[in-house]
Amino acid sequence: MKNLEVIGLKKNKKVTDALHQLLADYHIYYANLRGYHWNIKGCGFFSMHAKFEELYDAASEEIDVIAERLLQLDEIPENKIDKLALQAKLTAKGQPEPSEEMIKDVMEDLKYIIAAVRHLVELTDEAGDTVTNDIMMGILPSLEKKVWMINAFRS
Repeated sequence: MKNLEVIGLKKNKKVTDALHQLLADYHIYYANLRGYHWNIKGCGFFSMHAKFEELYDAASEEIDVIAERLLQLDEIPENKIDKLALQAKLTAKGQPEPSEEMIKDVMEDLKYIIAAVRHLVELTDEAGDTVTNDIMMGILPSLEKKVWMINAFRS
């Protein structure tokens, strides 16, 4: 018996496509954070090195939640980095950048991810998928808190 049959949901391509997209983008966000963690330099090294680690740890957990929800919806989450990179709309960052650029890039990535999560909330409302909606609503507060904290740090 398929998961959807048991949990009482119908396949919703808009929701699952948006989850697949979010998963791909989260992988790029995670990889960017790892790179920033490794390559931060300057007087803010200790605080930013730790903060980037905190951010990528949280992103890793959120990737797992998204992938597991796809499995619950009878989908197979992509795990091949080359395919995820091709699908992602976020840009993988290359060489080490000045810390101000790293922070600016993180904020741009967060802005995109927050918009994608909000879009998923709308799609799940329309589909009556309260569990995926709840998952997205659970992710949103921590993303918004990250924005506030980074903006406070930049002030």
